Amino acid sequence: MLLTSGTGPASGWLRPRRRPSTYALKDGNNTILLDAGSPEAVMDVIEIFGRPKCALISHAHADHWSGLNVLRWKGLKVYSHEDTFAHPYFKEIVDAPFDLELNAIEYFKPINVCGFEVVAFPLKHSIPTAGFLINGKVAYLLDTKGLPEETFKYLKGRVEYIIVDSALPEGVKGPHNSFKEAVDLSLDLEVKKAFLVHLLPMIDMDEVLDYAESKGLDAVIPYDGHTYKV
Repeated sequence: MLLTSGTGPASGWLRPRRRPSTYALKDGNNTILLDAGSPEAVMDVIEIFGRPKCALISHAHADHWSGLNVLRWKGLKVYSHEDTFAHPYFKEIVDAPFDLELNAIEYFKPINVCGFEVVAFPLKHSIPTAGFLINGKVAYLLDTKGLPEETFKYLKGRVEYIIVDSALPEGVKGPHNSFKEAVDLSLDLEVKKAFLVHLLPMIDMDEVLDYAESKGLDAVIPYDGHTYKV
């Protein structure tokens, strides 16, 4: 079960409500966070799914980890690539983790994280960023502008669902996918369903979904609080 608790960019959206990147997967009694960009969104995860014991953090931008403060005294196990822990933006957590347990993971090496099989891989962003494949079928691709070749080859034909950075309107430059690039990437990876997230507020959601439909992609733009079976 996927819970989309924070589906927005760093700025968030007020209406419809979209807080910074915070997602959770639940399998039986196991719950794992995929980023923790909003303290409020993390509290919603706890209320709906129960307190997670583990979190995967993609990179050191605060809109992907500031919600860790809610669990800083709860013994949460935090996993990311060593580049995240070494980045100055993450220094606040590294210098004072309190009860957080920080665990560096290697790219393309499967590990067990709180009952989930996780494989990390590099993405393409303005700072070092990791994506994650969970249980061999759900890929988390935030934040990124396309994919490194080795990551694309690893995921193609392997992943069923993606949560994918779709931040930018067409023609706007930046270290994020445009929504058209996100749709095209989903098709190239041959996914079953794409969750288009991290959209900036100026994007017309109908235009995004119309483009996905025209390309034959099963895609949704989730709101905060939506749950999906994956």
